[in-house]
Amino acid sequence: MTSPYSHDGNPPGRFTISKGFELDGVSHELRLLPDGHKCRRNHGHNYLVTLTVAADGLDAKRKITVTVNAATLEQAQALGMQNLSAIVDEALEIHVERLARQAALRDLLDAWDREAGPVPEVELAAARAPFDELAADRRSA
Repeated sequence: MTSPYSHDGNPPGRFTISKGFELDGVSHELRLLPDGHKCRRNHGHNYLVTLTVAADGLDAKRKITVTVNAATLEQAQALGMQNLSAIVDEALEIHVERLARQAALRDLLDAWDREAGPVPEVELAAARAPFDELAADRRSA
């Protein structure tokens, strides 16, 4: 039996074009890292961005016609104009805050263990049970 789909997974009559763009030496600084960290100074990376468009058919000139809505175009233009350092710093700041909260929670739990001693396994199992049931429900859904 032959498959109703072409080798690239598209239904018959669907046309796809991809174009890769190499961005060489895109630089940024990770200013939130500690002084002396090798990634804190200005440094660069190379990226490959691939744009893929698809259409269910060709236009009268036997070409793919692509329409991009204004909001998507504005987002792409804004991203292209943003300072990569600002984007990365924002993401790093969120990550550092998350790590700080985890460290504070770990310190709190360690202090609790020192004061009250470890929680008995029976109590741990009882506390885990509702979460295990929730996870099982999500897996079966």
